[in-house]
Amino acid sequence: MTPPSSVAVNALLFQEPAGGVERAVAECARALAAQAPPAGRRLVLHAGNALGEELKPASETVLIRTGAWKNRLARMAMEQQRVLREYGRGAWHHLGYIAPVCHPSPYSLSVYDITALTHPELCTVANRWRYGLLLGRSIRRARSVVVPSNAVAAAIRRAVDFRGRIDVMPLPLPAWAAPVPGEESLPYEARKHVLFAGDFGPKKNLPFLLRLYRRIPLKLRRRYPLVLVGGRGEAQATGLASAEEHVLARPYVDEAHLRELFRQALVLVYPSLDEGYGFPPLEAKALGTPCVVSDRGALPEVAGRAGGLVLPLREEVFAETLTRLMTDESAWRAAAQDRDGLPGGWRDYAGNLWKIWDEVFFS
Repeated sequence: MTPPSSVAVNALLFQEPAGGVERAVAECARALAAQAPPAGRRLVLHAGNALGEELKPASETVLIRTGAWKNRLARMAMEQQRVLREYGRGAWHHLGYIAPVCHPSPYSLSVYDITALTHPELCTVANRWRYGLLLGRSIRRARSVVVPSNAVAAAIRRAVDFRGRIDVMPLPLPAWAAPVPGEESLPYEARKHVLFAGDFGPKKNLPFLLRLYRRIPLKLRRRYPLVLVGGRGEAQATGLASAEEHVLARPYVDEAHLRELFRQALVLVYPSLDEGYGFPPLEAKALGTPCVVSDRGALPEVAGRAGGLVLPLREEVFAETLTRLMTDESAWRAAAQDRDGLPGGWRDYAGNLWKIWDEVFFS
């Protein structure tokens, strides 16, 4: 059988409002579209919604735009149709966790976490159904799997009967969070709040965050209110915040505003119950803001490598650490200083994907 000469990339996960995974899919699609494939190779990029309209493909890249879909089932049917239509023309890479059920062509897969398999109670009902049924099957049938952390790689080995190739590739920062040459971090006295950023789903552990924040002395809570910034689940967060003093909940904000919220934060608090990666702690560190994270999932690996403070998931430990950062400028400076361990850029990430595909599909 002649090895395929092209890779079709499924980037149909992108939707609004965009969470960390959707943003990663979009950034990866942009980077793949912007650079020409290696000699003798061709990229077929499937993208939908606003993402498909903005991409400007390089030579030897074919962009196939799709219309909007009404629900998950409609998108799954569209993906299945595309795979069957392209059968025999090349290999596939699916950027969004799962592959269509009927997949005669060889494929690789990007998987950002397997929470639906290891902690289904932390997922929405829809995700529990979709990923619980299809994620393990998709991984087992893949030629290779790309993951953002060693923690996800280890979880796949434990939970899924997959003996194939796993490549660990840390996800680059989004453009809005990248350090700007010559831009200095705001000083300690200019910091305005304590920040949580992310969606407001169960695994983010917001009730724990609110309880530990109540342990902070009142005068410090008045000085540094807790700001919750996120998207899906705004009603829940607004309800929680409305019952708390000095807690503000905001919906998704534009990237310029989000950057300023990170820069003005005294500290980012991220007490998640599970993470396959964790963008907000890296974004905080890139912008000169200390981060305090739980010791769950990939956070010790990802945030810890970038100088974040990794703590056991106990309210008193988090509260003591936050109080120290609020009152001890030298401790805060020490926590804010380290920006090592930040990942590379999306151009390199896309280039590394081509290296993987060359070894998996074309060798």
